[in-house]
Amino acid sequence: MLLPFHITPARLDMLQAIAAAVPEPPTQNELARMLGVTRQTVSEMLDALEALELVTRTPGELRGRYCHFIKLTEDARALLARVFAVLIRSGVAGKAAARMLKDLPKAPTKGPALLKLTDELRNWLEDPAFFTPPAVARSRIDSGKPLEGEERRLFLEVCSYCRTRFTRLPAMYIIMT
Repeated sequence: MLLPFHITPARLDMLQAIAAAVPEPPTQNELARMLGVTRQTVSEMLDALEALELVTRTPGELRGRYCHFIKLTEDARALLARVFAVLIRSGVAGKAAARMLKDLPKAPTKGPALLKLTDELRNWLEDPAFFTPPAVARSRIDSGKPLEGEERRLFLEVCSYCRTRFTRLPAMYIIMT
């Protein structure tokens, strides 16, 4: 679903984690803790995001130690806003996730069970990650109605992908366009 945005899920997670770290920009070590990955993984991911001009690293000092503070560029902020509007606020991502769980449209019962199982597994593995991507309350989902221009085109492209990928459910359940 992220293909039209030219970003991978891991890169999106990294950008969302950077955006969520307020009021101060995070350091590379803080990002590693937030995402539950190694510092090496964060460094490699930041190299890629820096090459795409989505982040900047600013040398600095924190508690007497040298570090890099990570900041989003305006392009990254625009990308996050677009992904949020097209996938999250429109409800497409939630419906795709529900489809992957094979829930019935009027009885979404497996979602909470999956979250509970995920939490239990994370605790069992002692997963230190604590970052959670943004979500929208069901009552605030807009089904993509306010999207225009490029965002509308992306929305329709993602919906088309969902229709071809999730053939067992009625198209209206996958997304209402």
